Amino acid sequence: MIIHTTNCALLLLSIGAACGQAGSVPTRPEEAFHGPAFFASVADSSDYVQFMSGMQRADLGTMVEGPVSGYRLVWITSEHGGIFGATRGDGSAPASRERTMQLINREFVLPFRTAEGKRGLSVVSDIPCGLICRTVWYYVEE
Repeated sequence: MIIHTTNCALLLLSIGAACGQAGSVPTRPEEAFHGPAFFASVADSSDYVQFMSGMQRADLGTMVEGPVSGYRLVWITSEHGGIFGATRGDGSAPASRERTMQLINREFVLPFRTAEGKRGLSVVSDIPCGLICRTVWYYVEE
């Protein structure tokens, strides 16, 4: 339990640091990512950077205000072995995942707000490895 709590605290601190830097939009790929970045198109790369630069941290208390008709997948990011890739989501709803503590795969759900004020959820899946091994699904309310 202590390891799980420590991992959650470290993840929240890193997200807090990223949100503090959200005001400045990176101008070169090496400023935005920790390795080579791959996108399906130039439009995807600029849209993704715009999406991330407008993201605001939110707490769970503000996420439950008012009804939400549903969340839809807008982006999927993958960081594996020092390589970063982002693809547009297919608009699907969040998958129901079993919320049991797993020793190999750690999953966190973190709330956020978009630049337009829409509520969002990021589902972060970390796999312990020698480098960063993470996949993040970004869902935004309809």
